[in-house]
Amino acid sequence: MGYKQSRERNRRLKKVYMQTKNTYGRGVWYDEKKGIYIRYYPRGNTSLSRYFRKQASRKVRRNKHEQLQHGSYRKVYDYWWNLF
Repeated sequence: MGYKQSRERNRRLKKVYMQTKNTYGRGVWYDEKKGIYIRYYPRGNTSLSRYFRKQASRKVRRNKHEQLQHGSYRKVYDYWWNLF
């Protein structure tokens, strides 16, 4: 990762941290030992996330109407929206 990319990433993480620093279990938290911001994705119940991941894979595989290329599988099934 280049210097400009890491600087932009840190700027965005700091912005999210300032918005969510008083909420528990969401957003970004600051690790004082390392001195960096860390993104936190709570997954909750792992069996539920496994179920949604399998459903997403199944819907994408069975989609016969479109030829899916690269990241267009996200248009068929939004895994993160169903998880949270």
